[in-house]
Amino acid sequence: MEKWTAIGLCTEEADRATFEDAARRCYGYAGLQPPKRIIWVESPLTVCVAGPMAAAMLAQPVGQSKAPPKASCATMPPSQVHQTLTALIAHEPPVLHEAALRATREATGQVTREPAQEALTQAVRSSWYHIIGGQFWAAWPAYTSFYREVLDLDLPGDLWDRDRAYADTVKSACWWWPHPEFIVVSNRPAVIRRNAQGQLHRDGGPAIQFRDGWSLYALNGVQMPKEVVETSAEMLNPRLVVEEKNADRRREIVRKIGVERVCAGLGATVLDRGTDDAGQPCEVLNLELGDKRPRPYIKLRHPGIGTYHVEGIPPACKTVEQALKYRRGERPVIWQR
Repeated sequence: MEKWTAIGLCTEEADRATFEDAARRCYGYAGLQPPKRIIWVESPLTVCVAGPMAAAMLAQPVGQSKAPPKASCATMPPSQVHQTLTALIAHEPPVLHEAALRATREATGQVTREPAQEALTQAVRSSWYHIIGGQFWAAWPAYTSFYREVLDLDLPGDLWDRDRAYADTVKSACWWWPHPEFIVVSNRPAVIRRNAQGQLHRDGGPAIQFRDGWSLYALNGVQMPKEVVETSAEMLNPRLVVEEKNADRRREIVRKIGVERVCAGLGATVLDRGTDDAGQPCEVLNLELGDKRPRPYIKLRHPGIGTYHVEGIPPACKTVEQALKYRRGERPVIWQR
């Protein structure tokens, strides 16, 4: 357990030699020729963009070449690939655009025939997820290695050799995108931060950060917008709770800002106080959500994580007792109008 958890959380540089040897073995066991090119990049974002675009370019008929060969990627004018990258990852910094462009060109062996931007975009959207998760998919080799290493299970033929080849790719790198002619593979992350419960978490910065700067933001295991994580609680607008549609994200916004400040920011008035079914204090509040139509909500303490959250209840619910009956499914017709 500890061994494979450490592999999944590893932030050391990828073991390129081990990965490349293991990947070639995987291709061989699958009955494929070894890939002609293995392109190393610094983040899964580049993997998921460059792999599908390169595959689409290699599939393009030679007769549909768009431009003559260029001396290098650095001297290339804006192309279909460049325009597609601009559209797909417009919010990412230029360094990531350049990395994806370079990886795409390397994966194709400098092939210059390019499908239209719409075709490239569709290729990414329809096949970016044809990835293999590397260290982030450590659960399966952890499971199989128990039978191989602990129980000494005997399997026929080369089944364990195949398993070892795949396990070695997991041990040595992060996400990779396989193709008959190439592999685009990502280095490991530079930083992984978690809370005491082992959930991805960092308030104020990225929970996972790769070496090219691409990052993922999370609070208590919930992926969050960068702006919410990096903005101090005092500067966050309580109305973010209203604008956010995802319940888990709403909970984390409330947890960060503080339920009392959220309620005050939304002009809450207390209609009733009492205790919930677990004996915890709770309140029925009137909240105005920006449309000048106050609605009742019940404020409850989450039994698992100890934070408060609010839930919408029917307008006819004015007391804690009525609100709790509604949550239990005891819903008179008048509440359903």
